[in-house]
Amino acid sequence: MLNSAHYADGEPVWLELSTPDLDRAEDFYAGLFGWSLQRMGPDMGNYGLFTLHGKTVAAVMPMPADKVPPAWTIYFKTPDASASAQTIERNGGTVTTAATDVMDLGRLAACTDPQGAAFAVWEPGTNKGLGLVTDTNAFFWAELESPEPPAAVTFYGRVFGWETTTMHMEGGDYLMPHPAGGTPEDMFAGVAPLDPATSGRGSYWLPYFNVSDCDATAAKALAGGARAEVEPRDIPGVGRMARFTDPHGAVFAVMTPNPRS
Repeated sequence: MLNSAHYADGEPVWLELSTPDLDRAEDFYAGLFGWSLQRMGPDMGNYGLFTLHGKTVAAVMPMPADKVPPAWTIYFKTPDASASAQTIERNGGTVTTAATDVMDLGRLAACTDPQGAAFAVWEPGTNKGLGLVTDTNAFFWAELESPEPPAAVTFYGRVFGWETTTMHMEGGDYLMPHPAGGTPEDMFAGVAPLDPATSGRGSYWLPYFNVSDCDATAAKALAGGARAEVEPRDIPGVGRMARFTDPHGAVFAVMTPNPRS
C-alpha cells in the first residue's frame, strides 16, 4: 500500500494528466472527486496541481491533443534518473525525454516499456511526491495492461528491482509488484493481460482512485462527460470497480475496495 510519508524506490510517486483543456479538466475532476486546482501560471507552463484537503493528489499539464494524446502518466521513484534511463534502454525500453532537471524539484525521464506503455521516472529533489495517496478520492493503485504480463514484470524488475506476488483469478494470473525487500502488504500495482475490449489502445498504465461508492462515482463521471469502458462490477475478494475515459479521452479507473479483514 502506498504511503505518502515514505515512498520506496520503484513505487509510484507522482501522477500527471495531460489534457488539451485545463478548465474542462478542472470542472470534471472537481465534480468527480472534490479536487481543487492550483494553477502555477505561465512561467511554469500553466502547470497545475490538483489538491484535496490541502494536499497534492495529482498534477495536470495542458497539452495540445494533436501533440500529446490526453492521458494519465505514472511516475516511479528512482534514486538516479539518468541511471534508470540507461537501464530502461538496455532492457528494450525507450527513453522519449532524456533525464532532465526540473528546477530544484527533482529530475525526470519519460519512457516507454518494450510493449509500448508510457511511464516516467522521478528522482526527487524538493518535491518528494504526492502529498495524499490511498485515501478516499486519491490515487491508490496502478495497473499495467500488457499483452505480455510476464515479460513486463521481468522488464520492470530489472529497472526497479520489483518483486512480485501472484494472485490466481478467473481469466488468468494477476501479477502484483512490491518494492525489493518488501512484503505483499507493500503492493502498489498489478499487471494484467490486455482487455480485449480495449486492446486496440495497446499497452498502458492505468491509475485507480479510491472511492467510497463506486456506483455513485460512476454516475457522477457519466454526468460530467466521461465515457464508461467498464461498468461498475465486483471483483471477488477485492472490491467494486469501474473504468472510464474522461471528457478528453484520458483513461482512469475507480474502486471501492473491500474492507480489510
